[in-house]
Amino acid sequence: MRSFKKIILMAAALIIAEAFFSFCLEPVTYTYYLDRDLEKIKSSGKEPDIVLVGDSRIYRTFVPEILDERLGEGGHLTVNTGTGSQTIQSSYFYLKDLLERYSAEYVVVELSYDCFLKKEQASALGNWMIFDRIRSPENKISYMVQSMKPSEWPYALKSYRYRSYFPDIFSNIRMKLNADTRAGVDVREDEHYADRGFVWTKAIYEDGGMGLPPSEPVQWNDDKIDPTSFEWLDKIRELCSRENVQLILVTGPVSLATIYAVENYEDSYECFADYAEQYGLPYFELNLLKGRRQLLPDSLMRDSGHVCGTGAEVVSGIFCDILNAWLKGEDTSEWFYRSVAEMKRDIGEVVACDFHTEAIENSSDRIMIAQSAQEEGQEAEYEFWICPDLEDGKWVLLQAYSNQSTCLIPGEYFLKDVSLRVNARLSGSEKLWEAYMERVREAGA
Repeated sequence: MRSFKKIILMAAALIIAEAFFSFCLEPVTYTYYLDRDLEKIKSSGKEPDIVLVGDSRIYRTFVPEILDERLGEGGHLTVNTGTGSQTIQSSYFYLKDLLERYSAEYVVVELSYDCFLKKEQASALGNWMIFDRIRSPENKISYMVQSMKPSEWPYALKSYRYRSYFPDIFSNIRMKLNADTRAGVDVREDEHYADRGFVWTKAIYEDGGMGLPPSEPVQWNDDKIDPTSFEWLDKIRELCSRENVQLILVTGPVSLATIYAVENYEDSYECFADYAEQYGLPYFELNLLKGRRQLLPDSLMRDSGHVCGTGAEVVSGIFCDILNAWLKGEDTSEWFYRSVAEMKRDIGEVVACDFHTEAIENSSDRIMIAQSAQEEGQEAEYEFWICPDLEDGKWVLLQAYSNQSTCLIPGEYFLKDVSLRVNARLSGSEKLWEAYMERVREAGA
């Protein structure tokens, strides 16, 4: 009897310790705010009838309020359950849990091409974020056993998962005790949780000034496809069928520069389109919207893979218009280019450019090297500028437009901070530039 009491007391002590350290170490995530929104919905006696699942291109792209008001006759209640690095497998378990809680009418699932490729290592924190959101103990255990290696199971303890956040304890506690946070309001300005899972981000680019993707995008290749991803997509499809829920497949927008950088992007689109056609499902590839460059310029992008808050409002409105046409039985193909190649031909411009500098051996001079993204077979030309005095702000032309992608910069310019700029356009274009990149280079760097 005493041993039993000791076990109970020890278990209670461990639970209390876990709760305490979790409170101290776990940062305030978007899940924190979503939970409060769902509690408010529950207390109102309502439940969501539109559920969106997927990775970050879900939670940054679709505004629940717009879907509520503009889909069909309106009057819907949408919840956006996207999370960073959410896999198709994670989406299945999360959706299964959600459909046990809500009688949804529509489920929107995001198909990101890179989610269907084999990965050397999955995002542990991304997977465990789904674990936190799943409510049913049975679903939690099933998800953990089927989705995580036994060596990762200690991550179920937040005290272990967030152990590296020890230096942030006091800032975490202050934020959690903040009156706005406790009320479920994210007061951060440039990027913040907005409503029912949607995250709003401030625009940071000008049209044509985003540049090339910061790192080489994952390339689509049939040999790299993870077959289990489509198996889990099958499970999602079968789940929605059992629950009598309309499944809608969508690919959220990325930057044009990213599409141009993925050599076989066309193949990923055709793969998803064929899957949707095979099972009679609607599929909308929002990267192929006609007039894409005008509809979603760089000024509506957060980065190379996501739209900003204002861009999300634009995309959500267009998405509702397309869905409304589809619900009426109308042909939605006129909204889209038939292929990536057709889109590139219609754009017919340099969509992005960038540059870097390289040292010249035994010289203080440097070489400025430009790159650009345009349709294969088209030739770009470049113009190089320098602002030698940042306070003065006046630009000096280093090299006029030509097909030469390199420019010599005299070493005398690098005695202090300077700003460098490259303009790019297709050869023969009369525009001042179609894309540009500008950045400061510190003295001696």
